[in-house]
Amino acid sequence: MTESAPGAAQGDQAAKAGNPAQTQNSGAKLEMVLGITKTGSLVTNPKAPDTFFHPIGNGIRCVHDGKLSDTTLLQGHDGAVSCVSVSKDGTRLASSQLGVKTDVILWDLKTFEKTHVLSVHDLGVQCLCFSEDSRLLASMGTAKDDRVYLWDTRTGNYVCNASLKGLKVENACWRGDVGANGEYVFVTCGQDGCHVWKVNPYQGLLAAPLGCNTGSIKRHCTCVLFGRDQSLFYCGTTSGDLLSFTYGTRILRDVHQVCKGKITALVALPGGATEAYLLGSDDRSVYLFDAGSGTSARLLSLDSGVTSIALCGADPQQDIYVTTEECTVWRVSLVGNASGGAQWKAASCSKLEENHPSAVTCVTTCPGQPLWFSSDESGNLCAWDSGCRMAGRLSLRASKQGASASTAVASMSLLRDGRLLVGKTDGNISMYRVGQGGDLSLEWELEQAHRGASVTAVTCDGAVMASGSSNGEVKVWDQRTRRLLSSRNAHSSVVTGVELISAGEVVVTVSKDTQCKFYNWRKNISGVFFVMEASRLAAVCVTRPCERVLVSVGSDKYLTTWNLERTETEFSVQAHTEEATCVSLSPSNDLVCTGGRDRCVRVWTKNEGRLVCTLEGHPSPVTCARFLSETKIVSADESGCVVLWDVSGCA
Repeated sequence: MTESAPGAAQGDQAAKAGNPAQTQNSGAKLEMVLGITKTGSLVTNPKAPDTFFHPIGNGIRCVHDGKLSDTTLLQGHDGAVSCVSVSKDGTRLASSQLGVKTDVILWDLKTFEKTHVLSVHDLGVQCLCFSEDSRLLASMGTAKDDRVYLWDTRTGNYVCNASLKGLKVENACWRGDVGANGEYVFVTCGQDGCHVWKVNPYQGLLAAPLGCNTGSIKRHCTCVLFGRDQSLFYCGTTSGDLLSFTYGTRILRDVHQVCKGKITALVALPGGATEAYLLGSDDRSVYLFDAGSGTSARLLSLDSGVTSIALCGADPQQDIYVTTEECTVWRVSLVGNASGGAQWKAASCSKLEENHPSAVTCVTTCPGQPLWFSSDESGNLCAWDSGCRMAGRLSLRASKQGASASTAVASMSLLRDGRLLVGKTDGNISMYRVGQGGDLSLEWELEQAHRGASVTAVTCDGAVMASGSSNGEVKVWDQRTRRLLSSRNAHSSVVTGVELISAGEVVVTVSKDTQCKFYNWRKNISGVFFVMEASRLAAVCVTRPCERVLVSVGSDKYLTTWNLERTETEFSVQAHTEEATCVSLSPSNDLVCTGGRDRCVRVWTKNEGRLVCTLEGHPSPVTCARFLSETKIVSADESGCVVLWDVSGCA
């Protein structure tokens, strides 16, 4: 790098290639998808109970036979998926989304292809439910949408529709038998209580909903399920009660106090002389309700509030999947005697997977290190092994002076010696030691390294450490003593990337102010390396160990490489159809991967800018993408989804 050069290479005037090629993955393989939407329910296939589905951002993840390494990602929605439901015969999956002009999609579970797109709801769908014979699908809109539609699942045509009469539906279930005149019955529940609906699909008639009589008791109902003989139906509530109603009269029969928390899930256990039900609660517990005696007992406690329960496995033991608010998935084995009921016990409980409960903000890797790290907006700092199995989690959420206070990771860098350097939203910089199992222990913390601002970029080269902040400040530190060596107001906007070159003497920074700057803090020489007048620069990396080429991406969607010795552009190519958000070099410096808001990760040759492959599989905009090795890439997005890619087959 020439220190005296003004660095005024004009990025927007550089020669730029055309749109990214819309190619196939060219041998790339989506190896693993991890993540589960915090509010989404997990459902299983009744005909293949070890296979489960759940929303993840704008998509639906299918895990085959309970194996996380065998996944399929269904994508067809342009908004966050709100709910999924599987037909009783196991042949169809229905999914819906929130937002405006929302779709309901029917999927064939043999081919995992769309069979029908049902585009009638205008303002979001809150609930989906298949009839017991799988012939009908009920889709209930949000309170603003205020419509309920009944669909013929074979043809994709709607049978009839009606107003929800202002009801805010949270859950629904169908009665198992069909009347002599072909009449079907389903029950909905929500904050307005429970309502019974009767529909004759042959005549296209959907009667007005009939309310259930609870007398002086008022309850917000969250889930509903018909009993074994169909004469009763049960409703869970926000106050921890389980209500039972007589179907014929729609009159409240009993109120069973199960817990003090909100009941979030209700599932019937099969078999046994006595009816038994599993209930999930936001008090972090799963309860067993014996319908014969009307009693309940806590079955097990988990890490956070229960969001869904689904049956899996088979006799002689009954397994269940349980999801929680912390986005963990548990597999629990239940055992019981022939009478069932209260004799069910939890024989084992294992964590199947652990995920980010919110958007992933950072990912960092280092060649030769066995672990890599990620962070999210909720303040979680997570360690992963090379197979994308979470090895450890550290929560940065804390309580200060009795008030809830939280901090999150804004930037981080995994050092060659295995330590983790972290920049936080509270302005602190921390160094963590990493144990063999992924446990993190704080080595030191530099408080208020950037006062009143987030530490948005950090890096370390031996004894020298550099950091950038959300207010455009750039600082250089002695890593061993944490003594401040230099401080500059280098940028007018957020510093999005920082690199140290020339044995730590020169700091290279990029910012959303469109500029890339350099500063030799020992000689006090600085300058603008280049300006991208139409691009808020989002990320930067430098070839190692030669430090000859710098690679950047930004809001102009382009990937640009710069020669640091000649201070000129080597090539510039449109990498994404929307804003490019991240960039990473492979260990050999031969390949570059980029991620963007178009939900794609793309791999390029570093020297020519040739597109090697396009990796499509993220349900939300990509926030981070890093090489784990020359053939493995890990990427993450705004839904909390983490994807492991194998690019060894790319030409």
